Amino acid sequence: MSPRTQFITFRASFQFKLFLIFTLLTALMAALFGSAYIVTEIREQSTYADNRCQLIAAHLADTVRLPLYAENRDVLMQIAQETARTPDFHSLTVRTADGRVLAEVRKPAARGSGELLSRTVEVRSTPLGSSPESAISGGRDPMGALIGSVRLDLDTTELKARTRRLIMMACATAFLFWLSVSSICYLALRQVTRSFSALMRGLEAMRAGNYTVRIAPVSNDEPGRAAEAVSLLAASLQQREEENRRLQQQLVDAMRLEVQKEKQQIMAKLIQTNRMTSLGLLASSMAHEINTPNGAIKLAGQQVAKTWKSAIPILERVAEEEGDFVLGGRYSAWCGMR
Repeated sequence: MSPRTQFITFRASFQFKLFLIFTLLTALMAALFGSAYIVTEIREQSTYADNRCQLIAAHLADTVRLPLYAENRDVLMQIAQETARTPDFHSLTVRTADGRVLAEVRKPAARGSGELLSRTVEVRSTPLGSSPESAISGGRDPMGALIGSVRLDLDTTELKARTRRLIMMACATAFLFWLSVSSICYLALRQVTRSFSALMRGLEAMRAGNYTVRIAPVSNDEPGRAAEAVSLLAASLQQREEENRRLQQQLVDAMRLEVQKEKQQIMAKLIQTNRMTSLGLLASSMAHEINTPNGAIKLAGQQVAKTWKSAIPILERVAEEEGDFVLGGRYSAWCGMR
C-alpha cells in the first residue's frame, strides 16, 4: 500500500476524526489559556511599570523637598543625575511652585525608543512625608503647602521588549503544549482504537467472503466483546456456508444422476426410434422390391391376356385346318389349350 493510499485510508478512519477533534480542542484551549496569560501578564507589567514610576516619582518628591525649598540647584542636579542611572530613565524635571525649572536631566533619545511613561508628583512642605498609599495613588496631602513638582519620564522600550518576549514565550509554550498533548492523544487514540481497527479488519475480511478469520479481543471493553461476538458470528457463518456447500454438492450429484438417467432413457428412446425407422425403411424397401416385379408381372399378364385373346381366332383356324399342333414347345390339343 502506497503512502498516499495509507494517508487517504487514515483520513477516512474513525481514529483520524477523533484525533482531529482532540487536536482542535487542544489548540483552542492552548490559544485561550495563552491569550488569557498574555493579557494578564501585560496588564500586570503595565500596572507594575505605573506603580514603579509612581513610587520613584514619590521618592524623588520626598528627596528633593529640602533642596527644592532652598532652591539648591547643585543638590537637585546631583539627585537628578543619580536618578538618571535607572535603566529605563528618560528625563527628570524639577520645578518650583511658580513653574521655574531648577533641575532637568534628559537621556539622549535612543533610536527606535518607545513611548514614555510619565508621572508628575507635587512636592509639599510636610515633615512627615507622604504615606505609601498616597504616593501610589498620587493624592495630595492637605497638611502641606505646595513647594514645587517633580516630573519623571520613563522609557517603555524595555517594557515592550519584555512584553514581546513574554508573548513569544507564551506562544512557544502554547505550541509545545499543543504538540505534546496532540502526540499523547494520538498515541492514546491508537491504543484505544486498536480494538476498533482489529474489528474493522475482521469485518472487511468477512465482507470479502473470508469467514475463517477470527478477531482476537485486545481488551475486555465494548470493542473487545464486539470482536468476540463477530468471531462467533464468523464461525457460525462458516459452518452454515460449509453446510450449504455440502447440500449444494448433494443437489448437484442428484441432478447429475437424474440427468444421467434421463440421458439413458432418451438414448433408449432414440435407439428404439432409430430401430423403428430402420424397420419402416426396410419394409418400405421390401414392399417396393415386391411391388415392382408384381407390377411388371401384372402388366405382362394383361398384355398376354390381350395377346391371347387376339390369338384365339387364329389358333382356331389353324386347328381346323391342320388339326393338333405344337405350341410353346409342347404338343397340345386345341381343345385342351382353350
